[in-house]
Amino acid sequence: MLDFNINEDGELLYNSNTKDIDYVNKDNLIKQIATNRIKSIVGNWFNSTIGANLEEFLGMPNNTKTATEITDRVKSALTYDEFLRESDIYFIPKIDRNIFSLKVFIKAQHDNSPILIDVIIDIVSGVKVINDFN
Repeated sequence: MLDFNINEDGELLYNSNTKDIDYVNKDNLIKQIATNRIKSIVGNWFNSTIGANLEEFLGMPNNTKTATEITDRVKSALTYDEFLRESDIYFIPKIDRNIFSLKVFIKAQHDNSPILIDVIIDIVSGVKVINDFN
């Protein structure tokens, strides 16, 4: 399975070596789909049931209860429709003063290194989802 490679802003990427649109497959495709599900808001895509709706947590108390709710929301976005299995996902949450961060580790299917996605919610200024490209 493969898909178009897109950047953080949703723009298609160009592969200068092949002089064509760039594609992702295998673990890179899993990472791209997982990142998009975490970033998505239900109803914003053609499939209105997929998304973590993390913006709903802006302004909420940055505490253990909220951290659990965020983690559950991300887990649900990734396991909904059996895209990933719960046993293939591991989370490391961290609560700071105004920032909640969640490291999402996904068991790679084609490589030895896990897939890593960083989710950062600054309760004042917004949500940021970062791929670890290394």
